[in-house]
Amino acid sequence: MPFNSKIKKLDTVAKPVVKRQFLDLPLIINNQEPQGKMGLHAHDFEELVVIRKGTGIHFTENESYRIKTGDVFVIRRGISHGYKETENLFLTNILFLPEKMRFPKDEIKKIPGYHGLFLIEPEFRGKNKFASRLTLSHEDLVHVTRLINLITNESLNKFPGFEFLSLAYFMELVGFLSRTYSKMAGTAHKSIIRLGEVMSYIEKHYCNKIEINHLTKFAGMSRRTFFRVFKQTTSYHPNEYILRLRISQASKLL
Repeated sequence: MPFNSKIKKLDTVAKPVVKRQFLDLPLIINNQEPQGKMGLHAHDFEELVVIRKGTGIHFTENESYRIKTGDVFVIRRGISHGYKETENLFLTNILFLPEKMRFPKDEIKKIPGYHGLFLIEPEFRGKNKFASRLTLSHEDLVHVTRLINLITNESLNKFPGFEFLSLAYFMELVGFLSRTYSKMAGTAHKSIIRLGEVMSYIEKHYCNKIEINHLTKFAGMSRRTFFRVFKQTTSYHPNEYILRLRISQASKLL
C-alpha cells in the first residue's frame, strides 16, 4: 500500500510541491540543485537535510538560521519551514517514515549522537540559535554524499534486492551521522550530548533498576530541569518513558 505524503502550504509564497508517494520504500532522496526560495510549508514525514554546497537562510514561523556547506539537520514532521536568500544552494532532503522502517532501531538508540541529532537538537534549535547543528568536515561530507548517491542509485535502478540495500545504506548513513554528532564539541552540543547519553543509558539498562537521581547527575541538570527537558524531548516523564520501553521490549519477546 502506498504511503502518501501530504504537503500543507502555509502561505502564498510557497511554490507548489509535488505530492510524493512512498511506493516501494519508506524513504525518498530529493536533491535540490539548486534550492530556490520556498515559503513556509509542512509535511507528514521526517526530513534529514544535508547542505552540499552554497548558503541560504532556513526559517520557521518563529526563527531563521543561516545555513552553509556541510550543515546537517533534521526537520520533524508537522514543523513549518522554508528557505530564502539562497545563493547557489545545493541540498539533499532525505524523506523518511521511521515507523515503517524495518531495521534494528534499538541498536542505533545506543549511540548518544542519534538522540542528539534526530530527537533532541530539533527541539532545542531555537534556544541554541542553531549552534547545536551538525556541521560536517569536507571529508565527512564527501562520505555522506557517497552514501546518498548509493541510496539514490538503488531506488532508481530497482535491481533485485534494492529495498534491502537502500535501507542498509540509510542505516550506515544514520549511524555515521550519529557517531559524528557524538564527537561534536562546543557548549551547545555538550548539553544535548549529555542528555543523549542519558537516553542511551536507559536503552542499554532498561532491564535494571534506574534511579532518577542518577540520571539527573548524568545529565548535569537539576531534577526539575531534567524532568522538563526530558518531557519536552520525548513527551514522557522519565519513569513513564522507562516503563513504556520495558513494555515494548517485553512485547517483542512475547
